[in-house]
Amino acid sequence: MQKTVNNIHNPFFRLPLSSDPDKYYGSTQTIERILEAISGRYPAAVELIGLPGVGKSTMLHYLSHPEGAILKHQEQLQWIFRDEHYKLFPVLVEFKHLPTHIHPFSFIRERFHDSYPNYKKRVSPKMEAPLPILENNSRNGEDIDILEHEILELNKARIRPILLIDDFDLAFEKLSLKQTTRLRPLRAFVSFVLGTEKPLNKVNPEASSSPFFSTLLVIKVAGLTKVETKQLLIEPAKDVDICFPDKDVDFVAEKAGNHPYLLILAGRHLWDLREQLGILNNENQPLTEEQRNLLMGRLKEDLLPSFNLYFKRLSPEEIIVLTRISSSTEATIPADEYKSLASLFGKAVVKRDQSGNYRPFSQLFAEYISEESGITADKGAEKKIRGLEAKLYEYLKQNTNRICSFEELSQEVWNDPYEGNEIDIRRKIQVTVSRIRSKMRESRQYEGEEILSFRDKGYRLITPLKPSN
Repeated sequence: MQKTVNNIHNPFFRLPLSSDPDKYYGSTQTIERILEAISGRYPAAVELIGLPGVGKSTMLHYLSHPEGAILKHQEQLQWIFRDEHYKLFPVLVEFKHLPTHIHPFSFIRERFHDSYPNYKKRVSPKMEAPLPILENNSRNGEDIDILEHEILELNKARIRPILLIDDFDLAFEKLSLKQTTRLRPLRAFVSFVLGTEKPLNKVNPEASSSPFFSTLLVIKVAGLTKVETKQLLIEPAKDVDICFPDKDVDFVAEKAGNHPYLLILAGRHLWDLREQLGILNNENQPLTEEQRNLLMGRLKEDLLPSFNLYFKRLSPEEIIVLTRISSSTEATIPADEYKSLASLFGKAVVKRDQSGNYRPFSQLFAEYISEESGITADKGAEKKIRGLEAKLYEYLKQNTNRICSFEELSQEVWNDPYEGNEIDIRRKIQVTVSRIRSKMRESRQYEGEEILSFRDKGYRLITPLKPSN
């Protein structure tokens, strides 16, 4: 008899379960690399870089939990803490919760004091001597000085704090070089794991030159392995006695990719659709082709905000490469574009398939890029300039004898005001010009034409000279 399961019981709506270390769905390899780094003879600072949805926050929660990563993967700790893992004191600091009126250093100290009583209670029975008493009193903005003193007291007991700072870039962009340098003395006694969406030297170039960032270990979060991807789709359902057909799991994994958040969204839709079709409890009945198309439509709609966010994080050069490999899995990458390809690979936007070819991390993202770039689905079809690209191209062509400024293009092509949005508008124009150039190179229709860049000014289209009579 078919078992009825209501939508409210869809287990994917309860993920990620950051409060349950037994339900960790994330990159085990990255966790082990972090543990090895922070447990060495000398404390380490790790910069954990990844796009939204790739699992950074889940990792930091897993590292901070008393029964989480430090306990479950203690064999990955270096020898100095392997037998005394409890002497690592993890403190989770989430800057997305930072009140506007509180300085980042004060917020770090608050989280430190919130975490210490439970930590002390948990490890005191294992310690030979009593742990120090830390009084939570602030003295007129001297929080970093007080925190340093308290950390030194813990160090005497051979306790190493681990500051797990999520969304560090939110606070870092507001710090000065002097303030950042004030953190440098802590590097001798504290391990840092800094979760960010982009490299800190791009968030705040001045502050990132601080000695605090010397020997910073950069770890790029590259999504889940093939096995972990399937586990994230299979295990939450199996916990409530539901088994998805293998064909459905493989289909969803290929379409959604290997980023945890996107897989969770995909798992929700797979569960809901199978339930609505009355086949949720029938693991021997995979979705039909028509039903898969229905699932694809739902996934496209739900994943679109994330794809838009990823696209906004890319440089014009990265977009050119991504467009190239989205249109063909066997695309040839010019030598001067491998730097951008490496950057895409490090951001987990691109992966290598079994044939060794580079392609977007999910089929749906590849389709999104193709649609954004105006590329047709047929491999042999010409890549045409259309939409806003065509409008920009035609405007440049009508003004071939002069430079068209960014402000002019913003107003005439996009009908957008330029003042107050200069950075966003310039980037938008640069991306569009990059796409047009890519298509011009691959079509004889534009032979001899070229769009020239003029730094901080704009663009000019040149056309081949017509022979005189």
